[in-house]
Amino acid sequence: MYRAYNLQGRTSQSLALAITLALAGMAFWVPNPAKAEPISINVTGSGSLAADTGVTSFSGTGTGTSMPFGPISLFTTSGTVDTSGAGGYRGTFAFDFGSGNDLDANFSESSGLDTSSIPTTITGGTGIFNGASGSLTMDFSGFPTSSLGASFIMAGSGNISSPNLSTSSAAPEPASCSLLALGIAAAAALLQRTRRRVSIR
Repeated sequence: MYRAYNLQGRTSQSLALAITLALAGMAFWVPNPAKAEPISINVTGSGSLAADTGVTSFSGTGTGTSMPFGPISLFTTSGTVDTSGAGGYRGTFAFDFGSGNDLDANFSESSGLDTSSIPTTITGGTGIFNGASGSLTMDFSGFPTSSLGASFIMAGSGNISSPNLSTSSAAPEPASCSLLALGIAAAAALLQRTRRRVSIR
């Protein structure tokens, strides 16, 4: 009777240790940090532009769509015109995707032509674009509607990175895997041994 009781006691202790190992593995199941990977983005849209009376600055608004982020509920731009004779202009773009998600960018264009490809640098934003970086090439075509106004169409593509757009890996650390696997294996072995054990009276 004593030997059976002693075996049962040892089995209970071993089982408790195995469960502790398994729980420890689960407790230290830490996912790997998120990695910001570039995402391809394409935008299209149209709108209107207006210049001041001296044609030294301009502003504009429009709407559009993008892949993969959906509709651009409001597109705004503003900037200054190079009046030194070399032509060109520089300024900012802002893409409003709604729900507090705005994407901001700077641009500089040197040709001064109504149709041109404009290199654009992403400077950040809000919401899912907080901390964003990357670049776009924006193809703009302007069509004068008055001495100080124009309509435009745009199309652009590039890459964007943001911590809020990244996919995190849920793979556990190796040490966590080892503890969890060891605990589960030990518990399974003990349970199987308990079923086969014959009490010694």
